[in-house]
Amino acid sequence: MSFARACVAFAAGFALLGPAPSLAGPDSLCVRFEGSAAGETVMLSRGRIIAGALPVTLCGVEPNATYRLELGGAGFERRVGSLRIDADGASVGGIRFGTLLRNAIAPGWGSLRAGRGGAAFADVASLAAVLGVFAGEQREYDHIRNRLDVLESLAANAETYEAASRANEAAHEAAVMANVQNAHRRRLAVLCGALYGWQAIEPLWADPPPKAGPGPERGSLALAGAPRSRAKAFVSSLLRPGRGQIYQGKSARGLLFSAGSLAAGVAALEYWNRYDEAAGAYDLCVERFEAAESVPEKEALASACRLLRANADDERRNRAISIAVLAAIWGWNCADTFFDEGDVRVSRYSVAIDPRGAAVAVRF
Repeated sequence: MSFARACVAFAAGFALLGPAPSLAGPDSLCVRFEGSAAGETVMLSRGRIIAGALPVTLCGVEPNATYRLELGGAGFERRVGSLRIDADGASVGGIRFGTLLRNAIAPGWGSLRAGRGGAAFADVASLAAVLGVFAGEQREYDHIRNRLDVLESLAANAETYEAASRANEAAHEAAVMANVQNAHRRRLAVLCGALYGWQAIEPLWADPPPKAGPGPERGSLALAGAPRSRAKAFVSSLLRPGRGQIYQGKSARGLLFSAGSLAAGVAALEYWNRYDEAAGAYDLCVERFEAAESVPEKEALASACRLLRANADDERRNRAISIAVLAAIWGWNCADTFFDEGDVRVSRYSVAIDPRGAAVAVRF
């Protein structure tokens, strides 16, 4: 890239992102970074970004300041830590526990600050979607419980045996439906807890710090990352669909698998609930049939029970199909981790966005 085009790119970034941060001070340092494998890249950020392919010497590092250190590269794991250089030398620390704490306070917050925007978006969207479904089912459960309370009150205050019997029968039906709805509500609550718990503890293995030690030369720092592992991607996608793809750099595909598996999972829970409702309605019909005393009443109830049994069989089949679809998406998502590794092609332009701001990089 020519010098003029570089100036144009810098001016465009300045106009889009606001005032540029101040440059390094007169006492800034130059640090030599050594790598363990060809193709690794290092990036330091603190208001501004300095980066390069290892081995590289980066100048403009302020002493006694903490930098965000990111080690990566095409085909390598992305490892994030903090770098500080003071009178005692250079030290590299991790960010995993800080990320975990932030995710525990506000889902996705720590992941976003750690630079895993795709994972943060998937976690927040998944939790919001499931909480929305849970809120609707909670309202339905409250409605059934209120109806049950009214029927129980009517039965207790009934003036005749017939009125009390009718109210008790209706209250029994409402109690059965309330139990079914409560079981569905609990399953959704477990799903919410699993999604929240996953994103809270995921930084323990998703944000490992780079290994660091003194380099072969004075004033140098040796960094060591790790090549991407398909086994690790497989396990990540097995535990949380789409996460292995995000780890491999296939973020769009990872978000697609995350959304697809969540939709299939919620649908499977809904069909499970529908089957429980249909089975409960059939059981109530059988109870009424057994309690009936006249032949015409038994015949009418027998016909109704056959229809309810057929409906329950249909819902059971739908539930099996929805579980099979979920299993197929989950299995496809796991198998996909053994395909291409993702971002093997490095774009000339890159954009990074996090809560601290945004940056545009142009390779030349």
